[in-house]
Amino acid sequence: MRGDRIQLDKMKQNINKLVYCCGCGGCETVCPVKCISLLQDANGFWRAFCEEKWCVHCGKCLKVCPFVQKKEKLGEIPLHVYAAVSKNEEFYRRSASGGMFSQLAEWVIEMHHGTVWGCMLDEKLKAVHRYVESMEELDKLRRSKYVQSDTRGVFAIVKQQLEAGRHVLFVGTPCQVNGVRRYLGREYNNFFAVDILCHGVPSPGMFERHIQYLQKKHHGMLTGFEFRQKRYQNEKTYHVTYLLGKAREKYLPFYRDAYYNAFYHLESLAESCYVCPYASERRCGDITLGDYAWAKKWHPEFSAYEEISCVLINTEKGLQLFETVAPGLICRPTRLEYVMMNNEALCRPTKRPAYRDKIYQEMRNCYARWAGHYFHSLRYIRQWRIWLPLKWIKQALKKCKSKF
Repeated sequence: MRGDRIQLDKMKQNINKLVYCCGCGGCETVCPVKCISLLQDANGFWRAFCEEKWCVHCGKCLKVCPFVQKKEKLGEIPLHVYAAVSKNEEFYRRSASGGMFSQLAEWVIEMHHGTVWGCMLDEKLKAVHRYVESMEELDKLRRSKYVQSDTRGVFAIVKQQLEAGRHVLFVGTPCQVNGVRRYLGREYNNFFAVDILCHGVPSPGMFERHIQYLQKKHHGMLTGFEFRQKRYQNEKTYHVTYLLGKAREKYLPFYRDAYYNAFYHLESLAESCYVCPYASERRCGDITLGDYAWAKKWHPEFSAYEEISCVLINTEKGLQLFETVAPGLICRPTRLEYVMMNNEALCRPTKRPAYRDKIYQEMRNCYARWAGHYFHSLRYIRQWRIWLPLKWIKQALKKCKSKF
């Protein structure tokens, strides 16, 4: 009788019982009675909600959920680790790091007429997962988008493309990658998954309010928004670019954008990101991509490059793919511990800052007031460039003290 009662309790569980949800949408797609919807919660994050009265307690939603699993089954420890940049100047210039994504996408599109999935900002500047089929369209997917993307309905289309025999390259956060893998349920020879080294994502609801705030502040419609755009050599600070209408453009350091600054200091991430089970050297993609600008410390042949990619090869399929595109790269084998030095996402989840307790509460009350408080705060003033010489002097003094 006790065993029957435990089994009954398990059957009654569904995604509403979960404390953390990454909003990948796998449960919504797999639900046989369509009682699960991916909706934005009070803080603007995509999250799955189940209509209990229609639920048949089949448990399929929990089977595909990337947060319902044991850590030791997450993925593979990398087989090989590389530092790499693309030899293609356009690929490198239009990428956040070394241009590796474009190299992989080119092989799928040009050699196999396949599809490449990734995050883009649509015409309304909403972060969505979409696919492209040509190199002309690829620029929509390039570079970082620091916001949770909308993946509603995506996994079903990926499966349709695979069943039709098309090559598919899916690029996303580790939870999204493992979500689509669990939804597919088996390994496809024509499916290639790339996960990115991710510290976490802010909410699309917050980003939408930020766009509205900027449009009012600058008296114009925003038609473009880019994080980490490369413009000048030897820039040490991340920048953001706003495109207002068709002609006006603003190029600012990250700390002059309230939304970007909150992300940079990891204050606005989803609660699930602060307990992320994927912040580990065990990866779920065939290949993992991330930043590795400090590689030149051990590999001086990259000294001419400001941005470098780390490439973690996690599966034999990933190795075959990497070897195929390697002729278009400058790449060197490196050590995982070097990559991990400044990539916390390979070691542990992002530490939850104290300010996270009230950031979304303040944002919900009045976004403009929250942003205004930031621009009058001491933490904003401390980031001004006028203090850089003092920082350099402080660093130099520390080095001198360490020698004696």
